[in-house]
Formats: sequence, structure tokens, C-alpha cells
Amino acid sequence: MAVMHLSIAFQPIVRLGGGEVVGHEALLRGPAPPDVLFAQAEREGRLGAFDASVWRLAIAASAAQGGARGRLFLNVDSRALDDGGAEARIAALASELRLAGVSPSTIVLELSENAPTIGTDAGARFAVTAGALGFGVALDDLGAGHASLAALARVRPGIVKIDRGLVHGLDGDRLRRELVAAIVGFAQRAGMELIAEGIETWAELEALRSIGVTLGQGFLLGRPAERMCALAPATAERVVAASPKRSRAAPRRESAMLGVYRLVG
Repeated sequence: MAVMHLSIAFQPIVRLGGGEVVGHEALLRGPAPPDVLFAQAEREGRLGAFDASVWRLAIAASAAQGGARGRLFLNVDSRALDDGGAEARIAALASELRLAGVSPSTIVLELSENAPTIGTDAGARFAVTAGALGFGVALDDLGAGHASLAALARVRPGIVKIDRGLVHGLDGDRLRRELVAAIVGFAQRAGMELIAEGIETWAELEALRSIGVTLGQGFLLGRPAERMCALAPATAERVVAASPKRSRAAPRRESAMLGVYRLVG
């Protein structure tokens, strides 16, 4: 792959009950869309190496700003999990972080559910290795692909991100609300944290809160940007002021589930 200018944008992940930024997702920016860049790397037989270089770029960009506000979420291209080197790459990253005085527990690795290898043994091995090294593991895009249940059962992530396709318009769609409410109940029983992606309206945010989703990201809360920062004051105030109207069908909260994931920053 020819030398090119790559950079990182950060999108905040926000606690829906209080407006605090608890983490950022690192998103690749370059001369072409990320899927084009990764496809080129795959054609050249260096998909895993390119993926790992993006992790390091994101960590360096975060460190240049004094470190992440909360945890730093890094995307993992799931196509590179079965190339025989995925576990070695993540072990090397953990070693580099520790030498730099950074705990892997401040990093969450996001595996996309909408990828053919995520529900395989390779996806499960990577998740086990990452967890043993101290990284958080998230399953991204839940609800976007064809193997959601198989991916959950194989990967057993600590964090699950609900795909924007389920979030969009759920305030006016009973079926979407019921689906997300079922996911909330499952996550609580399984001890998994939930993050809703793609929140674009206050009605969506309030509907998510009303059925027990506690974390979210989306253009309403903050667009990807070069600098990591807290929410705009007006946005934070409205998040705090939003008063969820709990329905009778809303699942019961289980307070113990949040203790597992202390977001540092």
C-alpha cells in the first residue's frame, strides 16, 4: 500500500442519564473511505498489519491529547481474525501498552457482528485472548447481520453495541422498542453493558432511556472530531433534563451489571 495520510477522528460515547463522556470510538480518516482502504490492504495480503497500524495510530492520537477521556474503542477488522496472526498482534499491542505505562483495560476492541468470521472459532479465540490480556471486548452492530445470536454465544463480549438500524425511529416503532427491550433484558441477565449507536433525535434518546439503555453515541450527542472533549453545555444540560417515561413493559434494572465496567479517565 502506497504511503498515504491517515488520521483519526473520535466520536464520544455518553452516559444517557447524566451526559458524561465515558469513552470515544476511534474512526479512521484517509484519502478514501475506510472500507476502501481495508479492501486494498486485503488485496495486498496485509489486512492484519494495516488493522494493527490503525490501532497504534489511534492510541498515539489519543495520547497526544493527554489520553482518552474514559475508554478508547478500537475497531477490529473481523476478516483478519483467521489469518493465523491475530492473537499475536493483540499480544504485541498489549506488551507495547504496558511498556508505555498504559493499561490494556483502558482499551475496548470492537468486533463487528456483520462480518462472516465473527461467529466462528477464530472470533471466539480472539475474544478470549484479548480478555485474558486485559482488553475490553465489544460486539459491534448487533442487529445488522445475519448471525447475531451465534456471534453473541461465541464471542461472549462484555459490551454490546446496538446497531443504528434498530435505534433509528424506535420511538415511533413498537416492534423496534420491543426488540431493544428484549436485548436490554438479555444483557442485564448476561452481565453485558449496552451502547446504542446512531442516536440522532431526542425522541430516540428518551425512548432508549425508558427501556433501560444507559450509554449511547450518535450525531445528536457528538459527531466524530479530531479533538476529544466533553459534550457541548447545551447538549449535556438537555441530556440531564430528559425525563424518561418508563413503560410497564420496560425491563427491571439490575444495578450490579454496571460495576464490572469501571470507565477510567
